[in-house]
Amino acid sequence: MSTYQSVSGHSGAGIDILNDEIKQYLLNEPLGDNHSVFPRPVLFKCIPHIDSFTASGYTREELKMVNETRKIFGEPNLLFCSTTIRVPVMVGHSESVNTEFMEPMRAEKAIEILSNPMLLSGVVLVDGLKANEYTTSPSIDAYERNYTVTSDIKKDEWKDLVLVGRVRDDMTAPNTINLWCVSDNLRKGAATNAVQISEGLIDRGLL
Repeated sequence: MSTYQSVSGHSGAGIDILNDEIKQYLLNEPLGDNHSVFPRPVLFKCIPHIDSFTASGYTREELKMVNETRKIFGEPNLLFCSTTIRVPVMVGHSESVNTEFMEPMRAEKAIEILSNPMLLSGVVLVDGLKANEYTTSPSIDAYERNYTVTSDIKKDEWKDLVLVGRVRDDMTAPNTINLWCVSDNLRKGAATNAVQISEGLIDRGLL
């Protein structure tokens, strides 16, 4: 998994830094050298460095992704590798996910599962063919697809959901698919998610 994490994933200070850099750029000023939040200016950059590095060469954020995923699945030996990247986006995290299954799995089956709200509450599939509004070539139009970007989380119907798309078979390995996820890291990633987890615990009589 590679994550593309917005500046708000750090803090409100991350948003302030990006806003300052935008103003500096528009005024044709040098970008600030404030390294208290990010290791270098974030405007126009993708920085593969979130939190501090460890002796393994992975960052603490990358190892946290591994450990938390293993804990969620209850699989302490789950094979998992992560690269975490800070991107110049105010709010909204994105993920590129490659997943190998022990049982037979194809993109068509994954799409069927992801399309079923009874199986995956809180997830919405945004995928499939669409008419291309940017080109006029029929040969290109025929393959244009729906997908999501971080600005989509501003839509009222999607702000508390995980948006999934670009579901496709991995051409290098069997029972392996690739997909793309987008969500609001402040709402779904934190505040709303905490409420939903509590509601789930109450429904199960655990809280």
